[in-house]
Amino acid sequence: MRYIIFTILLFVQLSLFAQSTGDYRSKQSGNWHDLSSWQTFNGTTFVDATEIPSQISGVITIRNGHTIAINNTINVDQLIVEAGAVLQNNAGMYLYDGAGTDLIVNGTLDGGNINGDALGQRPAMEINGVMNWNGGGLRSDLTNAGTINVAPQYGVGFTNRIITNNGVINWNSGTITLYNSGIINNVGAIFTINSNDQMYPSDYGGSFLTNNGTVIKQNSSGETAIGIGFTNNGTLKGIGTYRFYRGFNSTGTIEPGASPGILQISDAQPLSSGSTLLLEIKNGSGPGIGHDQLIRNDNLILAGTLKVVKTGNVPVGQYTIIEVSSGNISGSFSTLDLPDGCSIITNQTSIVLKVEDVDSDKDGVLDSQDCAPTDPNKWRSAELYIDKDGDGYDNGKATVCYGKDMPAGYIQTSKGVDCNDNDANINPATIWYKDADND
Repeated sequence: MRYIIFTILLFVQLSLFAQSTGDYRSKQSGNWHDLSSWQTFNGTTFVDATEIPSQISGVITIRNGHTIAINNTINVDQLIVEAGAVLQNNAGMYLYDGAGTDLIVNGTLDGGNINGDALGQRPAMEINGVMNWNGGGLRSDLTNAGTINVAPQYGVGFTNRIITNNGVINWNSGTITLYNSGIINNVGAIFTINSNDQMYPSDYGGSFLTNNGTVIKQNSSGETAIGIGFTNNGTLKGIGTYRFYRGFNSTGTIEPGASPGILQISDAQPLSSGSTLLLEIKNGSGPGIGHDQLIRNDNLILAGTLKVVKTGNVPVGQYTIIEVSSGNISGSFSTLDLPDGCSIITNQTSIVLKVEDVDSDKDGVLDSQDCAPTDPNKWRSAELYIDKDGDGYDNGKATVCYGKDMPAGYIQTSKGVDCNDNDANINPATIWYKDADND
């Protein structure tokens, strides 16, 4: 008991020492400029604040369950939004560059208009929860390990700073403007595009996006225009149209489709000696449904590796996997990684995948006649009787794909319909005796 009491007292003391005089915390939900929203630490305990927190305050914490609204511009530093807390940035903030990370969001941040440049400083932000960037500019280095949703009515801006994405960025709508060499590094993370808007620089100079993770366009209609230098070292995938009008270089993977789908890449040449074009072919139902397709409305120079992955039962035939609607195809792939029985036919305006009949799983049966062409243990299909309890009576029929031995629970011939397929002792042949008095 003494040990428990000592532990509790020690925890309380450590918690108190973790605070410093001048620290602030939210008392309740409310407006930033309303004193009733805040408490401050006086060296011993938290008391009601007599001034609103600012950049000269200590650590400012918005606590779990509280929502604080900024309706007039504020100056701030060392601000923490706890998990479960919300900061509504309706008017903007000047973020100062103090010790450590200047704004940490473990809960939710709504809004942009975060200014550091005007102060001649370089503040830093960290998103571990959610940032709903629904408008305004950002002049702070930002590291994201949570989720950023970009959905302004018109657009957002990013000035002379670096966004490092280790989490998820969802670009849902609006333009993204990078001013004075703004940089986006997608580091082993996900950058989804649901917008048909554009990302462009103000100076047409040093702004660029480097992808070491996955950039995926998820809306098939319309065009997403990228007007900054784009380096793809990871995976660029999706459906619809990308237009790279300020340079594109890929040493990573280009993967059309949403399993599967059609992707168009306009302006800059998409392929290079170090790139891989990865295409899926699933069945024979056509481009965008049965197989991936890359299309262009300009000349296309082939280079790098072409890899085709078969993910289903693909009938013998020819499938257009690359198509040029205007211009011609030149060059060649240095490496072809194709499924067994597949080859390519290079035409002036298209690349065709030729699929011939093979025995993919090496079970002695050609794929066209194999009910499971990728499973060497199954190759024939038959309509069998269902007999789960093994009494010779059936519970209907089912088409079954199997191999050498008939699977358990099925029979080729039946004695008749079973009245209970869960009990081998109960069937139409079971003899029953009347025993009205249960003796």
